[in-house]
This record gives sequence, C-alpha cells and structure tokens, in this order.
Amino acid sequence: MIRIIYKSILLSLINLIVFNLSAIAVKDSSNSKSITPVFKAYPDAESKHKFSLGLELFPYSYTEPNLMKIKGVFYGINGSYSFSPREEYFVRFEARLVGGSTDYSSNGTGDCSKKAPNKLFETRILYNKYFQTHKNVGLTPFIGLGFRYKEDDSTGFITTTGHTSYLRESRYLYVPVGILMNYSLQKGWGLSVSGEYDIFLVGSQKSSYLGAGFERHQQRKGYGLRSEILLEKTFDKYILSIGPYINYWNIRDSQKLDYNWYCSKCQKMHTYYSLEPKNYTTEIGVKMKITF
Repeated sequence: MIRIIYKSILLSLINLIVFNLSAIAVKDSSNSKSITPVFKAYPDAESKHKFSLGLELFPYSYTEPNLMKIKGVFYGINGSYSFSPREEYFVRFEARLVGGSTDYSSNGTGDCSKKAPNKLFETRILYNKYFQTHKNVGLTPFIGLGFRYKEDDSTGFITTTGHTSYLRESRYLYVPVGILMNYSLQKGWGLSVSGEYDIFLVGSQKSSYLGAGFERHQQRKGYGLRSEILLEKTFDKYILSIGPYINYWNIRDSQKLDYNWYCSKCQKMHTYYSLEPKNYTTEIGVKMKITF
C-alpha cells in the first residue's frame, strides 16, 4: 500500500515536470549567469545562507510480518541550514527530533498494556544543484549522507503471555538520492514536490535485556522511500510551507548470531542462532515549516 502511494506521488511529480518542460523553449542566455530560485528558499547570489524551522505530526508504524507490530503517534521538530559555496550549488544540513509512545502486539509473545516511550533522531547532509528550467519551474537534484537513530524503551514491561520486554535501539546509515521541484503559482503561492530513494548502507539493531546483557544484529540490505508535497506562501522575509509527507523503510533479515549451548542431560553441544527479521517502518504525516 505504501509503495502504491509513493509511486502515485512520484508519478504526479514526473507528470508535472514533463508537462512544464514540454512548454519550455531554449533558455535565455541572459539568465545563464545568474540563476535565482523560484521561491528564494535556497541560497543564491543575494543571500548565501538560509534557515528553516518546523513541526511535524505523524502515525508511526513498525512491522515484522507475521511476528509483531509497534504503533503510535509521534510529533516533534525539524530544522535545516543551507549555504552556497558557489553559484547554483548549495549544501544543506537537516535534522529532526521526534518522539511519542507506542503499543506493542505480537503473535507469539502477546500484547503489552503499557505504552512505551520512543524517540527518533535523524540528521543529513545534502549536496544540491539548482536548475531554473522555466520562469515558473525550478529543479533541484541532490545526493548526500544520512544517519537515523530510533529508540524504543519498554524495559521491564510484561506482556499478556508473561514475556518481559526490553530496550530496542536501531541505527541506519544511508545515502539519500532524489529530486525536488518548485512550481510557482500566482500571488506568491507555489508547490514544492520531492521524491527520494534512500540507499541503505549499514544498520544495527541492539536489544538490551534487563539483567541479561544485549544482542547487536548487523543489517546489510534494505532501502528507503520518501515523498512530500508542500504548499508554500512567500512573504517579504520568509516562506511558510505546509503539507503531507511519507517516509518508508524496508529492511531485510539481519546477519545471524550463532550460539553454542551444552545440554548436560543429553551431553551434547547444541547450536542455535538469532536474527533481526525483515521489517517495515512507515511514517505518513503532515509538516509545517518556516524558511528565512
């Protein structure tokens, strides 16, 4: 379902780009030396530094198919700083800090009546190249490096089947690759639409058990998808943006951890393993931010 929604948004972005590019003639050579973003939301020759601050709210869902689910409502803040080292190029630092409480349910270990506190921190650095392809259209492809940290602290919680819950920490390192389109409307209004693919480099899942140490599983395969559509209004000294967004992660089975256990009764050595199963994370929410 999430991939269908993502593809629909991405196709809408492509259709908007194709529709506008088809009406674009050869660029005026007089504009080739000075390219100004449609909304001036990014650094340019006049202002080499841009800041943004925002709020976001979204339902959070983490699923291990046929095993367990974690759901809740998260909220928090986001911000960015952009600067232009040279004309038409700029670097943006992004960060977000969100949190909330989640419900736990599992086919094997039961449900948990207590809501577990969660927090999520993410930071990224993106290298951007701005193209003003038309007086009403701006395109910005980007590539970068991102880090994501998620904590679910249900230490000591007891499920309906008598199992004890634990602290879960996940870390992702990834490369975001995408494109953003700015479309100028009338009277200072506009649209900002983006699509992104996140190349998963490496991740780890640390499970800390109360009084029994911890396990750390390495994750090597997966990917992420992102899209957002923001309605923007330009004022004299700032830009107000609001709209929906989707963040999605698809992570494969982790590497296995092997354990040896000696059975004194049967006098044999037994080997078993543990792993972090494949999982999906979904965030579908709304954000609002001010760029100045």
